[in-house]
Amino acid sequence: METQPLTIAVASQNPVKLNAACKGFAQAFPEAVFDVVGYTLNTDVPAQPLGDQATLEGALTRLHALQHGLPHADYW
Repeated sequence: METQPLTIAVASQNPVKLNAACKGFAQAFPEAVFDVVGYTLNTDVPAQPLGDQATLEGALTRLHALQHGLPHADYW
């Protein structure tokens, strides 16, 4: 029986970030097959936030936008 790949949605098209997501999921779920896809999001969050709080807020904003726009993904 063929297993469907899990969809991993990443709020970036940066190849380094996509590769990190792929490697992280492969380590956490070694038997699974993944389809890692990067997305560009239009948010009011700066691309280079200043400080820990701005970094956290930016990450959460992108996460929520990705979840809302791609509810079919298995992971965001």
